[in-house]
Amino acid sequence: MNFKQLEAFSAVVKTHSFSKAAQMLFLTQPTVSAHIGALEEELGVALLVRSTKGVYPSAAGVTLYDYAQEIQALCAKARYAVQNHAAASPYTLRLAASTIPASYVLPRVVGDFHTDYPHIVLSVQQMNSDQVARCVKAGEAELGMCGTDPEDDALLSKAIMEDRLVIITPNVKPYVDLPRNAFPPSMLKDAPFIMRQPGSGTRKETEGYLLSLGISPSELHIAALLESTESIKQAVANGAGVSILSQMAAADLELLGKILLFRNEDRFLKRSLYCVCSRDRSLSPAGELFQRYLNNICHFL
Repeated sequence: MNFKQLEAFSAVVKTHSFSKAAQMLFLTQPTVSAHIGALEEELGVALLVRSTKGVYPSAAGVTLYDYAQEIQALCAKARYAVQNHAAASPYTLRLAASTIPASYVLPRVVGDFHTDYPHIVLSVQQMNSDQVARCVKAGEAELGMCGTDPEDDALLSKAIMEDRLVIITPNVKPYVDLPRNAFPPSMLKDAPFIMRQPGSGTRKETEGYLLSLGISPSELHIAALLESTESIKQAVANGAGVSILSQMAAADLELLGKILLFRNEDRFLKRSLYCVCSRDRSLSPAGELFQRYLNNICHFL
């Protein structure tokens, strides 16, 4: 077992494709296949399952993938330590992040990351999810974090943590009398609705949820289109209408009693937050470190 084999295996698991893994690693597809074949032969177990929808890790492959991620993270950490042995000028890592990652995820991880890697400066630019994808694709940011999968062949995206969307309302009647896990769809259609501007990952997920209920977004009684999550929260708290937001964003005003949260049990209200990078450009050592740091830590937030 060697690093190149583990790297090829990890790339196939990430992309669910031998050809995409080969492109990502700047190798030929036969070379990637040879690495995987040699690894499976040495370990005496099938690591990948081929299907019509792609390539996925077997049970043994899932176990190996976790170790492979740790090994690659350690190598990236070693490379960073050696290259920064002289502790020269700090390296600025440019990140693009949509509202929820920028406001509620990154602030919880930057302190510990800086403690481990004091010479990496994180420069975060906040924008909507569509803009994050365009920014990373154009090379204006090395990594992106967003609330929806950009589904762009020029980008690699990986789900790093789960998020839940909740229905929020003012803390007034008739909402206070409703069960907190069964907000009626008819009230979503009839109540004044506060919506994010186009391009937001939350807006895309909201529209998908409404359509799953048989409600066209065009049927909503839109009271306002607002740019930020905070402005939507304040509008709802002040009685302007109802909305759908990330639970992470809405939790503070719920604790203060200014809004009510309805956690309907619906798969359309569950989503992932993604880390995005270019398929064609290699990450810097700092970028590799931060990407792996997110993969390891975000599951515990």
